[in-house]
Amino acid sequence: MAGLYPAKSISTAPQTLTGSYVDLGEPFMIASYSSVGVYLDLDVNDSTGVKIKVLVIPYEGADGYEILSGFGTSGVVTLANANQKTMVDFTGLANVFAIQFKVMATVVGASAGIINTALGYVSKINLR
Repeated sequence: MAGLYPAKSISTAPQTLTGSYVDLGEPFMIASYSSVGVYLDLDVNDSTGVKIKVLVIPYEGADGYEILSGFGTSGVVTLANANQKTMVDFTGLANVFAIQFKVMATVVGASAGIINTALGYVSKINLR
């Protein structure tokens, strides 16, 4: 099927949530694709306001850049305050070399939330 590509693990160990953004796995190359996303298996425990964001990396070795709302997608998604297996999709990423997922909890709580599994995927071939 055109436009479908297998997910790959972007985080090999569970990621404990903190009160500031931390990397979720390594940068994820998406050159020639316009959509990227992540499947998450999240145990929130006592954490609330769990957020995931994506930074765009324009070329190899460059720093990550925030996505502004005018870019065609929101760069930050707030997840429900519940244990969940969910998919988060970021679109409108034409002409981007790679991305970096980052996660945090607005309130960590006595028992911090944990992302058990994170699988990244790409889709929608960019024909520009």
